[in-house]
Amino acid sequence: MIKTAQEKADIGGNAYTIARIIEFLPANTTPKKGTKHTGELQVRVALYYRPTDIWARHLSDSRLLLAAIHTDTQPLSNVRGKCYVWHKDRIDDLIEWKRKPDHFYFIKFFDPYIKREFEVIRTETVKNIPVDVKQALLSRYEYLITEKEMVADLTDDFRSCIVCDQWAASQDSVRCETCKNSYHMACMNPPLSAKPAKGYSWVCLPCSMQRRKDVQDQKFIFTSNGPAPSRPNKVNGKVKDKQKFVGPRRPDVTHRGWPWRYFGQVAFFRPSHLHVLINVVDSYMEEVSKMRLAVPPYDLERLNKAVGAYTAHGREKALTIMRNARLEDFSPVLFTQQETQIFQQELDKWGGLDAHEIAKVLGKRPSEVLRFSYMWKNKQLASENEAIRQHQKVTHAHARQSQTLGAPSLGKIRTTRDSSGSDDEVSLYGSATRRMQCAACSTRLGTVWWRCPRSLPGKAMCETCGSNYRKYGVISFVKAEDSKRPEKKERELKKSKGEASGTATPVPTPAPKLPPCAMCKRMEPKSSMARCKTCTFSVHSVGCYGIEPQEMGSNWECELCLGQRETDDALHPRCVLCPAQQPPIPTKRKRLLMEFDMLSALKPTEGRRWAHILCSVWQSDVVFTTPTALKSVEGISTLSRESWMGQCTLCQREDGAKVDCAECGVRFHASCAWLAGYKFGFEFSLAKAGKRESVNITKFKEETGIMSSQIYCKSHDITQRTLYDPHEIDPEQNETALQTYVSAYKGLPLQGAFPLLRKAQRLDWFISSPEERVREKICAGCGTDVSPLWYRSPRLDEMDVDVDMDLRVEQKMKERVMGFEDICHLCKFTR
Repeated sequence: MIKTAQEKADIGGNAYTIARIIEFLPANTTPKKGTKHTGELQVRVALYYRPTDIWARHLSDSRLLLAAIHTDTQPLSNVRGKCYVWHKDRIDDLIEWKRKPDHFYFIKFFDPYIKREFEVIRTETVKNIPVDVKQALLSRYEYLITEKEMVADLTDDFRSCIVCDQWAASQDSVRCETCKNSYHMACMNPPLSAKPAKGYSWVCLPCSMQRRKDVQDQKFIFTSNGPAPSRPNKVNGKVKDKQKFVGPRRPDVTHRGWPWRYFGQVAFFRPSHLHVLINVVDSYMEEVSKMRLAVPPYDLERLNKAVGAYTAHGREKALTIMRNARLEDFSPVLFTQQETQIFQQELDKWGGLDAHEIAKVLGKRPSEVLRFSYMWKNKQLASENEAIRQHQKVTHAHARQSQTLGAPSLGKIRTTRDSSGSDDEVSLYGSATRRMQCAACSTRLGTVWWRCPRSLPGKAMCETCGSNYRKYGVISFVKAEDSKRPEKKERELKKSKGEASGTATPVPTPAPKLPPCAMCKRMEPKSSMARCKTCTFSVHSVGCYGIEPQEMGSNWECELCLGQRETDDALHPRCVLCPAQQPPIPTKRKRLLMEFDMLSALKPTEGRRWAHILCSVWQSDVVFTTPTALKSVEGISTLSRESWMGQCTLCQREDGAKVDCAECGVRFHASCAWLAGYKFGFEFSLAKAGKRESVNITKFKEETGIMSSQIYCKSHDITQRTLYDPHEIDPEQNETALQTYVSAYKGLPLQGAFPLLRKAQRLDWFISSPEERVREKICAGCGTDVSPLWYRSPRLDEMDVDVDMDLRVEQKMKERVMGFEDICHLCKFTR
């Protein structure tokens, strides 16, 4: 394993990328078409991901990585050193392993395209596959990638169909709940069209008939309604214990550079009679790879065209087609000079690569934008490395900025013997001529100083803090010994001594200070403080975040960490009421590294998405299934069209739901208003007499009336108004203003007791026309508002019409039609 310079490098440089070298490429190799021969040795590497870079949440374990199938080609000069990445099952003592420097481990696989995690298991632990398939897998792959629900099925004992005696894969077979025999769905008579729904079991025909016979003969013993006791798996009369497979200290088995492959719900294996055909196809593909065409042999379009031609025309004609192929036949991704400039402007705008947003601007597919980004990145790196080798200063726009894809070329690999600052000046200060202080440990001793990342306020980091941050992506704020002032030590010494007796009194070491609540920024009351065991997100359980009493404890996890672990909700935490990507809004507040705030508190929605608590509370018509826990946000799909229309005055974005200023009506996103420092609070108003509909009157402190959520922009003076802060506490009720408002106005209505009925009503509202949504239908004949069908009838102005009227009077009466009115189904056929 190696550490390479990260692709996104700002002025101070980010953490290194952990990667595994797949192969070394010659110096004259051009990874992308159009790049020049630099004469430098290239390496093709497979990348590992840090969980903090994917989920944007802090994890306490900095040695945990996620495997991936993402490759990249880098110059050898970008390699920074050697590290060790092992699977967790191959480590004897994980704690001792993490104590060693440059040692990492992984247990899961991440797919960046569908943004989903998969389990990684050892191939030798798989039992429920044919013997020949397992031998082929063992000879090529050390690990298998599969879904979480497939792990128990693959590690179970071998299953075969009771009819055809062939392997019964879980994808196309069912298992009898009574006799535990497996059947292919196609082997049954009649064949089964689909497997039983999740949560339901299946019983074969003989067991079903035997059970019916036992019931008729009154021999069936009825037990309790609970599930039957599970049978322990026994091997040779002993219960099979779950063992940890610790393999020998040998390199992982790989095939074409990869130690793993997918073997899950949509995987299939090749029968033995296809091996001859596979050898023929391999020889054909090898001959095609030797052809000198307009694109390199590893180009995906070239491979697809070769396979398609072989399938459609055969070997000889396919070879002729491939020899005559031109550049246009491979659908190359070519951007004009104007499109390239727009691409670079969008990179600066979004702070990085957003393929979907850039594709909308350029009118291209996201896949084309992604492919071009790699070509553009390598072209920038080639020109930059060439300038550095010629001892020229890199001055182009995308040289060393965090919002671009340019990777820093730090020169040769640094070792412990070479600390003279020979790396690129952009990441290192080198031998400092003036005194510097580390922004992490506050030390002033050192000869080599690293530049600070943008997320850390400061100018420089010492050699120890800087190298640790780039290796593990964490910053330690433990103060160095030389940073402590002598006078401070003397004051502490005097304070620790007893002034009366003159004897020293031992001072106990204070407990580590816990961070305050991320929402109210207060510590009190400490008894209701909860801290996530995974990401250290700290909030008050009651009045701020909403946590049920039975969920409190040291093992509590926030909604985001719980959703990522159970993969029930969307894996990418993004508020559906905010813009797709929150642009930076100018604010005077400086947020420290890994500081949680109000926008860090998200709750799952009924559609398995995420929404900020802030956006959900201040957006009308949005309710909570459980108001006390602020859980399961509902009503987003039925928000009025006006809520989504208009442009936010702060971020200038049109997507996302907007709210209005309570005074001037300026529109903005709730999250943008919070970042801009607008005033959030709750006001009371008196209930107007004579209203037909019922109103909800609540009480908070001395105020009683209708409570409403308000936002005021900075152009208004609210000193004369009584505005309660969301986290202001009523000592009489022992509730915050936010808790009182949500309990009174953000709960479900009484008539919507069933979740399925509520979803059906919202779906009916969503597919209906806008006119039908706004207009409330009341029958003009009987006054009812409930009817299976509604009819439109012309409404006439009041006039006396004679029965024996002529045609002219009838024509005048038709002209006096004042509009249309609704009548119910009963009045339509009885009036």
